[in-house]
Amino acid sequence: MTTKNKRIVTLSAIGAGLLVIISAVQIAAGMQAKNLDLLFPGETIVHDDGSGLTGDYYDYEADTQEEALKNAQEVTQRTAEEGITLLKNEENALPLAKTQKVTILGYYSWHNNMSGGEDPATTNGAISLGKGIENAFSTNAKVNEIYANAKGDFADPATTFKDVEDTFDEYSTAIITIKRNSGEGNDQSMDAGASEYNRTGLTLNNAELALIDYASKHFEKVVLVINAANTMELGFLDENDPNLSSTGMYTDP
Repeated sequence: MTTKNKRIVTLSAIGAGLLVIISAVQIAAGMQAKNLDLLFPGETIVHDDGSGLTGDYYDYEADTQEEALKNAQEVTQRTAEEGITLLKNEENALPLAKTQKVTILGYYSWHNNMSGGEDPATTNGAISLGKGIENAFSTNAKVNEIYANAKGDFADPATTFKDVEDTFDEYSTAIITIKRNSGEGNDQSMDAGASEYNRTGLTLNNAELALIDYASKHFEKVVLVINAANTMELGFLDENDPNLSSTGMYTDP
């Protein structure tokens, strides 16, 4: 091959490479148009003071990280307060009287459900549901001590609480917390395995079912708290649910 032909081939290859790069850049720019508009402001940016919006919006300013964290905590608390939904309230179980004595059940009554994981950046200043109840009501100290050393929900509540059942007459209202968490790359399982009867992660598991069943048989009043950002299978709240057995035990969705 002559030197002239080599130059033509080389230039052709370079030209083809440049075309590929230019095409890729154009495609990427199109996909990221909105982000590029933010980086390089132009006539496409529209500024709106929000005066035409009809909803309630939180408007906070912060000059320091501490102020920003305080604002975020306030927004989180207000969002939780406004987002709590009462699904069922048989015989006016709620609200609880201030004099009500409470037994706190469920491992996740004492461990917060944090999106993104329970790391210091997200749990700073957070108070568990159990601690909040403890601050507001007289609670069953003997059961609290059991959960202080727990690593998860108990497979056999009857065995776990056998030695403290004599406290249930006094602390006759049980509050149980069920939690579910998920996030990007961390979806709930579609099959929890044979030991869980192949239920999905959005249904109650064996330990949770056992705890609800146990509490229903030992307490005058049972309050079930679902702490989850996911829509869960709660068909057992319906008395006509086909999965509710004659003994009152929810079996399988």
